[in-house]
Amino acid sequence: MNGLRERYDVIVVGGGHNGLVTAAYLAAGGVRTLVLERRQVLGGACVTEEVFPGFRFSTLSYISALLRPAIVRDLQLERRGVELLPCNPGVLVPFEDGRSLALWDDAERTRKEISTFSTRDADTYEEMQEQFARIARFLARMIDRTPPSPSLQRPADAWYVLRLAGRFRGLDRRDRDTLIQLMTASVQDFLDERFETDAVKAALGASAAIGLASGPRTPGTAYVMLHYAVGGGESSWGFVRGGMGTITQAMAEACRERGVELRTGAEIAEIRAQNGRARGVTLATGEEIDAPVVVSNADPKRTFLSLVDRRQIDPDYLRGINSFRMTGTSAKLNLALSDLPEFTCRPGTPSDAHTGTTEIACSLGNLEDGWDACKRGRIAESPCCEVVFPTARDETLAPAGKHIL
Repeated sequence: MNGLRERYDVIVVGGGHNGLVTAAYLAAGGVRTLVLERRQVLGGACVTEEVFPGFRFSTLSYISALLRPAIVRDLQLERRGVELLPCNPGVLVPFEDGRSLALWDDAERTRKEISTFSTRDADTYEEMQEQFARIARFLARMIDRTPPSPSLQRPADAWYVLRLAGRFRGLDRRDRDTLIQLMTASVQDFLDERFETDAVKAALGASAAIGLASGPRTPGTAYVMLHYAVGGGESSWGFVRGGMGTITQAMAEACRERGVELRTGAEIAEIRAQNGRARGVTLATGEEIDAPVVVSNADPKRTFLSLVDRRQIDPDYLRGINSFRMTGTSAKLNLALSDLPEFTCRPGTPSDAHTGTTEIACSLGNLEDGWDACKRGRIAESPCCEVVFPTARDETLAPAGKHIL
């Protein structure tokens, strides 16, 4: 050994899906890139693991949604084996009176479902979907663009904001008003203004509050409904054959083809910095690797409060990181089943309740009660549960005749 330390152009800390995508694009630009992953498996929160013998689970992320079409295309994920199995119905909500409501990919089928509760709500739903589609087209062009600096010091940023304002004025007045309301209102207020039945509000509003440190009455939650429309308009929503890890394994394959070095079992002890700039990383083993740029796939608090010497961070920025809110409100259970359970609202196995996403106890009132309990440090008495049965669409995840939940 000549004693020289390894040196790369960029080190990516963490081999989750964001880290792998970052590395793949860097390498495509001719940047010598190293990905360091603490675990022995790449993928972060997007993995497939055998939790029980013969039963393979998407242990954390469980539905492919909002995966940008450009990434699917540029990394050739479909050619690498990523096959999406559509989640249909997108939402099914059972009610205690034995009825249920499902929202389908098919507009006419959804209309018939909603009409059993309210023909007026069925009309309103169609109008809302059409309006969301128009607004989503306006917003979709911003998703893949770096946001302008709030200071607008660069001419390009100021010009972009002016163009955006012009496009906003080009929207129909009602669409502009709705967009402003979606950005500021609670999902409860937004839906109360438009729909008369609690069943329809539950089916539409549950996803706007699940997983957030907020309730349906929290201002700003209405936007979450629109966000799904913006991201989901071009990309499929569904299970992935072989589990969610199929996606990240395909991303890893794209990285390797482009020359990225991927190392697992490589825990970072420190991101080394000097004079406020990255210099490389030190592994838990003591090994030091140099790079002038370090990109972290870890969360902001772990990155800046645990891995970087705080003396190297601007005090104002450090205060911002300390106050950054990232409290989780969800837990996930992975269960191995001898058979699919039967739902009284949709009898048979498999039924509509198994092939899509089923929301249990997800009325807006119950979600608000759950948030009230969360604010007081308690678990909800009747927690909302989002339930999926991937094996109803993908038999490869469990032994023959068995299922996962």
